[in-house]
Amino acid sequence: YFEGRKMKKIICLFAFLFASSANAAIIDFEGVAASGQQLAVGNNYAEEGLNFHNPGSSNDAAIIGQPTQNTTGSDYYTWNSPTGNNPVTLSSLLGLTFDLFSLDVGTKNNTNGSFDITGYFSGGGSIVHHVTNVSAFTGLSLGWLALDKVEFSYVSGNFGAIDNLAVTVPEPTFLALLGLGLVGIGFSRKIKSA
Repeated sequence: YFEGRKMKKIICLFAFLFASSANAAIIDFEGVAASGQQLAVGNNYAEEGLNFHNPGSSNDAAIIGQPTQNTTGSDYYTWNSPTGNNPVTLSSLLGLTFDLFSLDVGTKNNTNGSFDITGYFSGGGSIVHHVTNVSAFTGLSLGWLALDKVEFSYVSGNFGAIDNLAVTVPEPTFLALLGLGLVGIGFSRKIKSA
Protein backbone atom coordinates (compact mmCIF):
# COMPACT_ATOMS: atom_id res chain seq x y z
CA TYR A 1 0.00 0.00 0.00
CA PHE A 2 2.78 2.44 0.94
CA GLU A 3 4.67 1.84 -2.33
CA GLY A 4 1.50 2.47 -4.36
CA ARG A 5 0.92 5.85 -2.68
CA LYS A 6 4.57 6.77 -3.16
CA MET A 7 4.34 5.89 -6.86
CA LYS A 8 1.19 8.04 -7.27
CA LYS A 9 3.03 11.00 -5.76
CA ILE A 10 5.97 10.54 -8.09
CA ILE A 11 3.66 10.32 -11.11
CA CYS A 12 1.84 13.50 -10.01
CA LEU A 13 5.13 15.31 -9.56
CA PHE A 14 6.27 14.35 -13.07
CA ALA A 15 2.90 15.39 -14.49
CA PHE A 16 3.37 18.84 -12.93
CA LEU A 17 6.92 19.16 -14.15
CA PHE A 18 6.24 18.15 -17.73
CA ALA A 19 2.89 19.87 -18.23
CA SER A 20 2.76 22.77 -20.63
CA SER A 21 4.20 25.65 -18.67
CA ALA A 22 4.17 28.47 -21.18
CA ASN A 23 1.61 30.53 -23.01
CA ALA A 24 2.45 31.36 -26.63
CA ALA A 25 1.27 34.80 -27.72
CA ILE A 26 1.70 37.50 -30.34
CA ILE A 27 2.09 41.07 -29.11
CA ASP A 28 0.55 43.06 -31.96
CA PHE A 29 -0.56 46.40 -30.41
CA GLU A 30 -3.89 46.16 -32.26
CA GLY A 31 -6.82 48.33 -31.22
CA VAL A 32 -4.84 50.61 -28.91
CA ALA A 33 -4.59 53.66 -31.20
CA ALA A 34 -7.23 54.84 -33.66
CA SER A 35 -6.41 54.42 -37.35
CA GLY A 36 -4.21 57.26 -38.55
CA GLN A 37 -3.45 58.36 -34.96
CA GLN A 38 -0.46 58.27 -32.65
CA LEU A 39 -1.20 57.44 -29.02
CA ALA A 40 1.46 58.21 -26.39
CA VAL A 41 1.55 55.23 -24.01
CA GLY A 42 3.67 56.78 -21.28
CA ASN A 43 6.57 55.04 -19.60
CA ASN A 44 4.92 51.61 -19.41
CA TYR A 45 2.76 49.62 -21.79
CA ALA A 46 1.69 46.04 -20.96
CA GLU A 47 0.35 43.34 -23.25
CA GLU A 48 0.28 39.52 -22.95
CA GLY A 49 1.95 39.54 -19.53
CA LEU A 50 4.96 41.57 -20.69
CA ASN A 51 5.77 45.23 -20.06
CA PHE A 52 7.51 47.74 -22.33
CA HIS A 53 9.29 50.30 -20.16
CA ASN A 54 10.61 53.56 -21.62
CA PRO A 55 12.67 55.49 -19.05
CA GLY A 56 12.50 58.73 -21.05
CA SER A 57 9.72 61.27 -21.24
CA SER A 58 6.19 59.90 -21.02
CA ASN A 59 5.71 61.09 -24.62
CA ASP A 60 8.73 59.17 -25.95
CA ALA A 61 6.85 55.91 -26.62
CA ALA A 62 3.74 55.57 -28.74
CA ILE A 63 1.55 53.13 -30.56
CA ILE A 64 0.79 54.16 -34.11
CA GLY A 65 -2.50 53.19 -35.71
CA GLN A 66 -1.37 53.80 -39.29
CA PRO A 67 -1.54 50.63 -41.38
CA THR A 68 -0.23 52.46 -44.46
CA GLN A 69 3.16 52.97 -42.75
CA ASN A 70 3.52 49.36 -41.66
CA THR A 71 3.92 46.91 -44.52
CA THR A 72 2.41 44.20 -42.29
CA GLY A 73 -0.78 46.30 -42.23
CA SER A 74 -1.12 46.66 -38.49
CA ASP A 75 -0.53 49.02 -35.56
CA TYR A 76 2.97 49.16 -34.11
CA TYR A 77 5.06 50.38 -31.14
CA THR A 78 7.68 53.08 -31.65
CA TRP A 79 10.00 54.98 -29.33
CA ASN A 80 12.00 58.19 -29.45
CA SER A 81 15.47 57.84 -27.98
CA PRO A 82 17.75 59.96 -30.16
CA THR A 83 20.26 60.37 -27.35
CA GLY A 84 20.63 56.60 -27.06
CA ASN A 85 20.43 56.89 -23.27
CA ASN A 86 16.96 55.51 -22.81
CA PRO A 87 16.48 52.09 -24.37
CA VAL A 88 13.02 50.52 -24.17
CA THR A 89 13.09 47.45 -21.92
CA LEU A 90 10.76 44.47 -22.37
CA SER A 91 10.27 42.27 -19.29
CA SER A 92 7.69 40.04 -17.63
CA LEU A 93 5.14 41.76 -15.38
CA LEU A 94 5.66 38.96 -12.83
CA GLY A 95 9.45 38.84 -13.06
CA LEU A 96 9.39 35.47 -14.86
CA THR A 97 11.58 34.43 -17.77
CA PHE A 98 10.13 34.54 -21.27
CA ASP A 99 11.08 33.62 -24.84
CA LEU A 100 11.26 35.89 -27.90
CA PHE A 101 11.04 33.92 -31.14
CA SER A 102 10.49 36.60 -33.76
CA LEU A 103 9.22 40.11 -34.43
CA ASP A 104 8.74 42.66 -37.20
CA VAL A 105 11.18 45.58 -37.16
CA GLY A 106 11.01 48.91 -38.98
CA THR A 107 10.98 52.63 -38.32
CA LYS A 108 8.40 55.32 -37.85
CA ASN A 109 7.49 56.86 -41.22
CA ASN A 110 9.46 54.21 -43.18
CA THR A 111 12.70 56.21 -43.29
CA ASN A 112 16.07 54.61 -42.55
CA GLY A 113 17.06 53.92 -38.99
CA SER A 114 19.21 51.54 -36.99
CA PHE A 115 18.80 50.10 -33.51
CA ASP A 116 20.10 47.22 -31.42
CA ILE A 117 18.05 44.46 -29.79
CA THR A 118 19.83 42.97 -26.76
CA GLY A 119 18.55 39.86 -25.00
CA TYR A 120 19.63 39.17 -21.41
CA PHE A 121 19.46 35.48 -20.46
CA SER A 122 18.24 34.32 -17.04
CA GLY A 123 21.41 32.24 -16.50
CA GLY A 124 23.65 35.22 -17.31
CA GLY A 125 25.06 36.49 -20.57
CA SER A 126 23.49 38.40 -23.41
CA ILE A 127 23.11 38.44 -27.17
CA VAL A 128 22.79 41.41 -29.54
CA HIS A 129 21.11 41.69 -32.93
CA HIS A 130 21.91 44.84 -34.92
CA VAL A 131 19.01 46.17 -37.00
CA THR A 132 20.82 48.24 -39.62
CA ASN A 133 19.30 50.77 -42.05
CA VAL A 134 15.81 49.35 -41.84
CA SER A 135 12.84 51.37 -43.07
CA ALA A 136 9.81 49.33 -44.15
CA PHE A 137 8.82 46.60 -41.71
CA THR A 138 10.47 43.24 -42.18
CA GLY A 139 10.33 39.98 -40.23
CA LEU A 140 13.21 39.04 -37.96
CA SER A 141 13.70 35.56 -36.48
CA LEU A 142 15.60 35.41 -33.17
CA GLY A 143 14.70 32.23 -31.25
CA TRP A 144 15.91 33.59 -27.89
CA LEU A 145 14.92 31.43 -24.90
CA ALA A 146 14.83 31.99 -21.11
CA LEU A 147 15.19 35.77 -21.12
CA ASP A 148 15.05 38.11 -18.14
CA LYS A 149 14.67 41.17 -20.37
CA VAL A 150 15.18 42.56 -23.87
CA GLU A 151 16.40 46.09 -24.63
CA PHE A 152 15.72 48.07 -27.80
CA SER A 153 18.42 50.77 -28.13
CA TYR A 154 18.61 53.61 -30.65
CA VAL A 155 21.70 53.72 -32.88
CA SER A 156 20.98 56.19 -35.71
CA GLY A 157 18.39 57.58 -38.12
CA ASN A 158 14.67 57.53 -37.51
CA PHE A 159 12.79 56.17 -34.49
CA GLY A 160 12.79 52.38 -34.15
CA ALA A 161 9.51 50.50 -34.39
CA ILE A 162 8.44 46.94 -33.61
CA ASP A 163 5.37 44.79 -34.16
CA ASN A 164 4.10 41.21 -33.98
CA LEU A 165 6.42 39.90 -31.27
CA ALA A 166 6.08 36.09 -31.01
CA VAL A 167 6.68 35.29 -27.34
CA THR A 168 6.04 32.65 -24.70
CA VAL A 169 5.50 33.56 -21.08
CA PRO A 170 5.21 31.06 -18.18
CA GLU A 171 1.66 30.78 -16.96
CA PRO A 172 1.28 31.87 -13.32
CA THR A 173 -1.41 29.22 -12.76
CA PHE A 174 1.02 26.46 -13.72
CA LEU A 175 3.61 27.78 -11.29
CA ALA A 176 1.00 28.03 -8.53
CA LEU A 177 -0.17 24.45 -9.12
CA LEU A 178 3.39 23.19 -9.17
CA GLY A 179 4.07 24.98 -5.88
CA LEU A 180 0.92 23.54 -4.30
CA GLY A 181 1.87 20.05 -5.46
CA LEU A 182 5.31 20.33 -3.94
CA VAL A 183 3.89 21.70 -0.67
CA GLY A 184 1.43 18.78 -0.58
CA ILE A 185 4.24 16.29 -1.03
CA GLY A 186 6.19 18.00 1.75
CA PHE A 187 3.23 17.88 4.15
CA SER A 188 2.58 14.20 3.43
CA ARG A 189 6.21 13.40 4.24
CA LYS A 190 6.00 15.40 7.46
CA ILE A 191 2.85 13.58 8.55
CA LYS A 192 4.42 10.15 7.89
CA SER A 193 7.54 10.99 9.87
CA ALA A 194 5.50 12.18 12.87
